[in-house]
Amino acid sequence: MEQPPAKRHNTGYNPPPPTAEWVQTLALDHTDPQPLPRQRLTCTFKDGTKKVLEARTLEWAPFLPTPCRGTIEYIRPRDGGPILATVLRGYDGARGQLLATALEKTLGVDVLSGRGTKNQCSDPLEDRRITTDLGNFDSCSINGSKFIKLWPLMGAGHGGNFDGDSERATWVTPFFEAALAAAGRPAAPEHLGSLQLLRYRAAGCKLRPTKSHPSALTLYKAATKYNARAELGDNAANGDVIKHQTEQWKALDAAARRPYEALAEADRARGDSLHIHVDQDKRASTVLLLALGDTRRMVFCRGAKCRRLACCDKIPGLAAARAAMPKGLAKDRALDELNVAKAAWRTADCKSCAEFEFKSGDVLVFDGSPAADVAHGVLDTLAGTGPAELPDWAKGCAVSLQYRQRRK
Repeated sequence: MEQPPAKRHNTGYNPPPPTAEWVQTLALDHTDPQPLPRQRLTCTFKDGTKKVLEARTLEWAPFLPTPCRGTIEYIRPRDGGPILATVLRGYDGARGQLLATALEKTLGVDVLSGRGTKNQCSDPLEDRRITTDLGNFDSCSINGSKFIKLWPLMGAGHGGNFDGDSERATWVTPFFEAALAAAGRPAAPEHLGSLQLLRYRAAGCKLRPTKSHPSALTLYKAATKYNARAELGDNAANGDVIKHQTEQWKALDAAARRPYEALAEADRARGDSLHIHVDQDKRASTVLLLALGDTRRMVFCRGAKCRRLACCDKIPGLAAARAAMPKGLAKDRALDELNVAKAAWRTADCKSCAEFEFKSGDVLVFDGSPAADVAHGVLDTLAGTGPAELPDWAKGCAVSLQYRQRRK
C-alpha cells in the first residue's frame, strides 16, 4: 500500500535558531540539556559555571513524510466492539531505517542519544494538590511507569517540560497528515500540534541513564516497612527501621527470601513500561505514535470496561494520601499500598484488553480525546528485537515519537 504525501496545512517552518541558552533551575541530574541540529547551546549552572555544547547534527530538515509502504491493521477490544486504533505496519518498508534517518535530521543525534529529563506526565499540571511531601504524585510514578522523556526538556522550573512542544510541532505536522491519509482517516483540520519524544529502555539497555532495578532486599524493605515501624514504635528513626529490616532479612531462610528474589528477577527481565490510562486533555483529538528500535508490547481497551484501568490511580490509600497526607504509621501504610498496586494493572484479568506488538517502523493512530475513552499503555519493551541497521540511539531501547492534535 503506497500513499502519496498528504497536502499540508503548514507551508513554512521555523528551524532551530543557531544559538540557544539553558539555565539550570532543578537538581543537576534532573535534565540533560542538548542542542538541536546545527545549534550552539550555552548552559549556565547553579554554581555559576558555563558549558557550551555544539550540535553534532550539522544539517536540519523538517520531518517530511515518505510514501507509506505498509499495511493496515485495526485494533479492536478482544470481546468485540468499535475500532480502538489503526496501526500502519512497516510504514517506510525498511523497519524504520528511513524514518530514523529523517528524525535525526529534525531533532538531532544529541537529543536522541541524550539522557533526557526526569519529568514524565502532565498530571501534576492538572492537579497541583498532589505535589506534597509524598513526592511528585504524578500518575506515571504512582503506577510504576518507567520511561525517559527526551523532548521537550528545555522548560525552566518544575513542570516546565511536562507537556509536549507546541512551538516545534510544525516540524512533524506533514508526517502526521500523511499518516492520517494512509490510515484512511479524515484530514486534519487547522489545529495546534504537540510533539513529544520518549525512550523506553529494554532490559540490559546501556544508554544513560541505565535502567535501575530494585534488589530483593529493597523489595523486602518496601513490603515490610509498616510492620517494622510498628515493632519499633511510631517515633523510631528511619535509620533504625532500615537496620532492623536488614537484620530480619539476614535471618530469613532461602525459602522466605525466594518470593522477593523472584520479583527482583522479574524486574530485571522486564523493560520500561507505561501504565494504562485514558488521556484527559479536553482539547486533544487524534494522537500519532511512531515506533523505532525495540518492540513494545502494547495494550488498548475501552476505559469504561477495562479492569486494568481500574487498578491505576484508584487504589486503597491513595485518596487519603492525597487529601490528608497521613503521618507516621498511617503514611507508611498508604505508601505500602501504593507500592503493592504499582504492578497490579499488568496482571489484572481483563477480557476486553487487546494486546499487540508495536514494532520498529510501525505507526499507530487513535482518538486521544477523553470522550473517546481509549485506554492505552505499554506492558513491556522487548530486548534484542530492533533492527541492527538502526543508529545507536535506537538500540537497546524503543524510541517513540508522539504527535498530538489539539483543537484551537
